[in-house]
Amino acid sequence: MSESDNRSLYHFDDFTEAHYRHCLQLARQNYRFVRFPEYRTEGRVCLWRHDIDTSPHRGLRLAQIEAEEGVVSTFFVLLHSDRYHPLEKDVYDRLKAILGLGHDLGLHFDPQFYGERIQSAADLEHFLALERHLLEETFQTEIRSFSFHNPSVNNSLRFDQETLAGMVNAYGAELQSQYDYCSDSFCYWRYRRLVEVLEQAAAEKIHILTHPVCWTEDVTSPYVRFVRAVEGRAANTLRRYQEAALRNKRKIVE
Repeated sequence: MSESDNRSLYHFDDFTEAHYRHCLQLARQNYRFVRFPEYRTEGRVCLWRHDIDTSPHRGLRLAQIEAEEGVVSTFFVLLHSDRYHPLEKDVYDRLKAILGLGHDLGLHFDPQFYGERIQSAADLEHFLALERHLLEETFQTEIRSFSFHNPSVNNSLRFDQETLAGMVNAYGAELQSQYDYCSDSFCYWRYRRLVEVLEQAAAEKIHILTHPVCWTEDVTSPYVRFVRAVEGRAANTLRRYQEAALRNKRKIVE
């Protein structure tokens, strides 16, 4: 299949900042944006969330667009990502900036990190509470919701309680049954295109999941978006190394 065929089949043109803004504007016309603890709100409401698997930098840009459009969302932070670390200064600053724009942080929880140590809901709550506490202490904000990382492949959807460890479960049974769901996992539409969901506005309640790495200024393929994020992180690491050498009067020996 050619690149042009993929562009059409997987809707590359949907995943730009301009189209993202358009989708927010469509959503705002028909829905009221609420935060996860408010998911039982009556009427036409929208839960909009971001699972940050790869790029907090892209996350901040989306948060800025949302603030400009007067809407709120929740950014779920993954403590065990192999692509960023929320405790490093560059990432920490961006997550704090997202909070400063009026959005929420949530916990993006990876059960696979704990392996066989999670056998029951009680085990799960123990580790959820540990990670919630770390995020709350680090960012000085209340963490009120969590989402599972890769829930369809790690059997975590069996834990469908409405709340666990004092946090709203984004995959709770009641929330899932009441909300229409749209996801851009792996930077293509898993079920329906978001713009079509929003143009039709047929559902009373909608739950939108986006991954910030997918949304860029220009049009490109999902893989190129991921490569840019990974290479950008590598370039920043090298830049900080070079700046530290200059600042501390150290030689870079090649």
